Amino acid sequence: MADRDPQLYSLSQLGDAFGLTRQTVAKRLKGVSSAGERAGHPVYRLADVHMFVAGIDEADRVSDPARMNPTQRLKHYDAEAARLKYEKQAGLLCVAQEVRETSAAVLKAIAEACQAYPDVAERDHGASSEVSELLVRHCDNLQRICITAIEDVYAERG
Repeated sequence: MADRDPQLYSLSQLGDAFGLTRQTVAKRLKGVSSAGERAGHPVYRLADVHMFVAGIDEADRVSDPARMNPTQRLKHYDAEAARLKYEKQAGLLCVAQEVRETSAAVLKAIAEACQAYPDVAERDHGASSEVSELLVRHCDNLQRICITAIEDVYAERG
């Protein structure tokens, strides 16, 4: 049957079709089952082997570095490093530690203002003790809201 099927190709025929040597094709098809034999040599369906012969394997079609061979993984990470460097220089990325420090400074300023606000209202504006206590409760609530929001953001990011 394999002798008559025009869809079956020998290693040499695949090499000719892809501009590769027979040895390169054999190396790329190592471990791939043949569809039959012709004159005692394996033959393959083009539809089954074209990705292997062309040098495109599953790792090239997915972006999971763990599934790539070492050369592809190195190229992937080199490209990622170049992309990140460009995005940082272009101002599209921020260093995580800088974001944390800036956020902490802003929240510290808000917390200090909240703590001082009831005293300022009482001292400078003659607010009653009831108003001052109300301001303390509202400022404490605002601080809790800020803390909860920050915790939620970090919980989402793991």
